[in-house]
Amino acid sequence: MIEPSLLAYFPEQYTPTQQQHNLLKKLESGLKNNKFVVCCAPTGSGKSLIAKTLAGLAGEPSPEFTDLIKNYSAYKQDFGGNFTYEEDCLVQPAFGAFVLTITKSLQDQYNSLFNDIDVLKGKSNYTCNVDENFTVELAPCTFAPSIKDDCFNKNKCAYYNARNTALLSDFATLNYKMFFSLPGHVKRKNIIVCDEASELEEELVRQFSAEINYEKLKQMDINIQTLITNNKERTRAWMYQLIEKINVA
Repeated sequence: MIEPSLLAYFPEQYTPTQQQHNLLKKLESGLKNNKFVVCCAPTGSGKSLIAKTLAGLAGEPSPEFTDLIKNYSAYKQDFGGNFTYEEDCLVQPAFGAFVLTITKSLQDQYNSLFNDIDVLKGKSNYTCNVDENFTVELAPCTFAPSIKDDCFNKNKCAYYNARNTALLSDFATLNYKMFFSLPGHVKRKNIIVCDEASELEEELVRQFSAEINYEKLKQMDINIQTLITNNKERTRAWMYQLIEKINVA
C-alpha cells in the first residue's frame, strides 16, 4: 500500500523531528497489515503533520464520481427515500483523506496550518447568498424548495459548494457530527484520521442514541417489566421492535 516511504509525503515546508520520523515508520508498518491503526502521541508532537502526511497516500476522485457529486445526482432520492445513484457511487474507487475533529476550533487549527485543506462545517456557519440575513440553516430554500434547485444549478450556495469541494478533496477536515450526517456512499475515503480519538466513543453514542422516557413507553403500550433483562440478544430484539413503533408513530 505504501510506496514510496511515508516520509516522502511529509509536508515539504516542515522538517520531521526524530519523534515524527519514528512514528511514521511505525505507521507505515501498521498500515501494511491493518485496516485500523491507533496512534497515541503527546501534545506538541506534531500529529497534525502526520495527518497531512497520510493524506499524501489518498489519491484523487474518479471523473465519474466527480460528476455525480458536482451535478448533485449522488443526493437524488426516489419516492421511497432511496438514493437513486448510490450504487453508481459505490462502484467508484475510494480516494482522499478526511480528518475528523470534535470541535470547529480544531478544524480552524488545521486550516491555519495547511492552506490546501478543505473545511466543511454545519449549515449555520455559512451565510445564505440569496438572503444574507439568514444562515444556510434557515435560508429561504428551507421553506421554498423550488429555490434550492436554482441555487444548485447556479452554484449559489456557500454550504453546498463547500460540501462538494470537501467530498471531492484529497484532504479535508470535518467535525464528527457533520461526518456522521453524510450518506455513506458519498464519504468513502482511503484514509480517515480521527483526531482526539479518545472522544470517539462518546461522540458515537451521542450521535446514534435515542432517549426514550417512561411516558412515551406507556403511550406505546409497552410493558416496562418485559424490558428488564441482561440478555444482549433480547435487548437488541426489543430495541428493534421499539424503533419500528416509533417510526410508525
